[in-house]
Amino acid sequence: MTALLLKLLGGGGDIVYYEWKLGRPLPGWLLGLVFLVLAAGTLFFYVRQPGVTWVKRLVWSALRTLLLALVILLLLEPILVLEREVPVRKQVLVLCDASTSMALADARNRESETVEAALVLGQAAYPDVERDAALFRALRLLQRLPADLAGDAAKALEEVQRAEAALRELAPPSLDELQGPLAALAERQRQLGEEAQALAARGEALGALSGRQAELHAALEELAPRLRAPVALNALVKSDTPPSRWRLLQELLRHPQLKLLEKLLQENDVRVYAFGENLRPLGAEPAETDAKLRALQPTDAATALGAALEELALRYSGQPVAGIVLLTDGAANKGLDPLEAAARLGKQGLPLYPVGLGVGDTQDVKVLQLAVQEVTFVRDEVLARVQIESHGYGGRPTELVLKLAGQEVARRPVLLNGAVQNEEIRFTPRQTGLFQLEATVAPFEDESIRENNTAQVFLKVIDEKIKVLYVEGSPRWEYRYLRQVLLRDQRLDVKFILTEGDPDLPKNSNLYLPAFPTEPAAIHKLDLVILGDVKAAKFDAVQLQALEELVRKRGGSLLMVAGPFYTPREYGGTPLEKLLPVQIVPGAVPMNIPASVKVRLTPEGERSTITRLEDDVALNRSLWTLVSPMYMVPRLDEPRRGATVLATVSTAVGRVQGRDYPLVAWQRYGAGKTMFVGTDQLWRLRFKRGDRYHARFWSQAIQFLSLSRLLGENKRMRLETERKEYQLGERIPLFVSAYDESFEPLKTPEVQVQVQAGKNAPPRTVTLQAIPDSPGLYQGYFAPTEEGHLTLTAQNVAPADTNVLDLNIFNRPLEMQQPALQEDLLRRMAELSRGRYFPIRDLAALPEWVTGDEQKARVRSERNVSFPAFLVILLCASLEWFLRRRSDLA
Repeated sequence: MTALLLKLLGGGGDIVYYEWKLGRPLPGWLLGLVFLVLAAGTLFFYVRQPGVTWVKRLVWSALRTLLLALVILLLLEPILVLEREVPVRKQVLVLCDASTSMALADARNRESETVEAALVLGQAAYPDVERDAALFRALRLLQRLPADLAGDAAKALEEVQRAEAALRELAPPSLDELQGPLAALAERQRQLGEEAQALAARGEALGALSGRQAELHAALEELAPRLRAPVALNALVKSDTPPSRWRLLQELLRHPQLKLLEKLLQENDVRVYAFGENLRPLGAEPAETDAKLRALQPTDAATALGAALEELALRYSGQPVAGIVLLTDGAANKGLDPLEAAARLGKQGLPLYPVGLGVGDTQDVKVLQLAVQEVTFVRDEVLARVQIESHGYGGRPTELVLKLAGQEVARRPVLLNGAVQNEEIRFTPRQTGLFQLEATVAPFEDESIRENNTAQVFLKVIDEKIKVLYVEGSPRWEYRYLRQVLLRDQRLDVKFILTEGDPDLPKNSNLYLPAFPTEPAAIHKLDLVILGDVKAAKFDAVQLQALEELVRKRGGSLLMVAGPFYTPREYGGTPLEKLLPVQIVPGAVPMNIPASVKVRLTPEGERSTITRLEDDVALNRSLWTLVSPMYMVPRLDEPRRGATVLATVSTAVGRVQGRDYPLVAWQRYGAGKTMFVGTDQLWRLRFKRGDRYHARFWSQAIQFLSLSRLLGENKRMRLETERKEYQLGERIPLFVSAYDESFEPLKTPEVQVQVQAGKNAPPRTVTLQAIPDSPGLYQGYFAPTEEGHLTLTAQNVAPADTNVLDLNIFNRPLEMQQPALQEDLLRRMAELSRGRYFPIRDLAALPEWVTGDEQKARVRSERNVSFPAFLVILLCASLEWFLRRRSDLA
């Protein structure tokens, strides 16, 4: 009865559960009692009928009882509760990249690149769309088998058989050499099916088949390219103007042979979006989408790919999504890291299906970086390092041109290698001032992008000498080599003191002083004091205090080179102790670092210009390992809070509070800087290399410590940024170290900085807030509104008390910085999200892969069955009346 009723009710989906209930329920005992009363009453009524057989009396009694029971049931409102499984249409989200890089028209020099464009533009037909779909159907089934094999055995076997059938569809009759591999693959599929069936019969786990499945999947992946018929190249139409990436995207979505949107819409709901700097909808129907795509132009100045994916994930959270189809060149230059976004999508069950548009090595020459010292001296030769990246021009000659303030100062030929290369070019500035230095590689006529052939930095040219005093005990090896470095540097006005050397040296050479200056005024005129292995007793309290004030108040610098006897252990408790970036252990016996333990640069050391001996990171690391062994290294406590450690030694002997030994470190102290070098064995950098790297380190360290004073940066109001160059519109973090007239940390809640963009532009004020728990430190942000030169100074203080910060604001299009197709990135994103990357050649199979398995949802409904009950009542009443009529009792 119930089964018949369920068939009569019909409806979509499979019924998986049902139950009866009453809208006006009564207790079960009461219903039973009513039924017994009705049965007894009707039987009593018919027993009294004369001339009627007992069979008729029983039949009529049953009909009358059922009739009355149904009437009562009708009054109690009978309800049938149903649960059905109905198919759910998933969402397929299509993202179209509308950033500026999509307007690029790639020169397609390889045959495969030309074929891709011809397929999209309809100049060549996809050879066999159905075969490609069958291939990917087999691949997808094999990819899915591990989950099936760990679950229901019958379903697993069914999927194995489907994969085998899909493989049979692939057999290309024209490629006889593939019949053998295909047959072997099909045989292995059958073996897999037999093993699955056998395991299911024994009731054992099916997970053991996963390895076989992976092997099959890998074999088919390797075989897949050979299964495709070649494109008919004679159908290609050559064109002088290659199509843009945006045109290819538009043609793909309306391609008459692929019919991507139409096929996706057969089993899914499709939503199309454009993205660049932000996400915006384009529609759901192919006609609507096509109209909006025709009207849209790729003009977004940046690609926030990760942010667009994250926003989609939020919009469709909790909804069934089959996947996200991503049509893009992979350029991502703003916002969330796309790999991080892809990993999040994978965890949410939202697979990515990127389609790469563009070519992997666009014909382009790009100046990646122009590296030069920030400050130089007039008439000094300056070395500029230029990093160039080229694609498609390997072996082609060009020229590198250097301009200072718009005037050419150097030119040299360059032979491009088709990859990243570092070039050096030298020039000599002839006048002082702040100038823009520009490096340009001459563009080629057929180059895709010319906007990235230039890089600029600011260079300050000065005409002053750095006053250096080097105080040393005895002439150890480090002193001898460092002395030559200092004397060769024409920027330095250097004097020496040897406390344990020949007392007649000052008489024979004006380079030597007989003793450390006794007057504080004379000490305060120095820019840098280098302190070697000198007895602390060689200085009196006035001299040490004046040296501390030189750094704290006057913006000078102190460089201590540790020694085996006196420094730094004898300086504990002196005014110099608190200057150092490391904490001294007074009187501690020095230790030896084994030869097997090597110097290691910290992340800060990797980035610092002080410890950069070579631009190549790996080579730079290996050079520092030459500083070994190290004898008589002083024992230290941990670095001071706020110190920057550039190089360490990791050894059980040298561990400090569980950290690596701080071998090279620096810190700001008041208005100046101090640096500590914990070994006098840096001369080992000369091993088989001369003084190139040894001199480079010391020159860079001295420049870092002393030039800031000449530039006026060691003021009580010191402005700093992370870089000297920023992109137009980029948010610039600004920091200020502020001290009062006594060089104590400023305690006001905020400070103001003035930003000047040109002489005639009105100044702009930026407010910086105090950083909690960091007295005297302030932080704020601002975004430049025009390109060019910016000058920043602190407000409400005398010009002599604040440094001048110069920034270069450029407007290089972000989209042109990575113009090539980022295929590796897109493949990695697909892998992290558990999707698949699709090149243009494989697009025929994309709907087959994306649609995937049918998903069902349970729908619960309640049906009032009063009308069927009424029909039964009518039937029972009619039947009883008919039978009574036949017996002449009606």
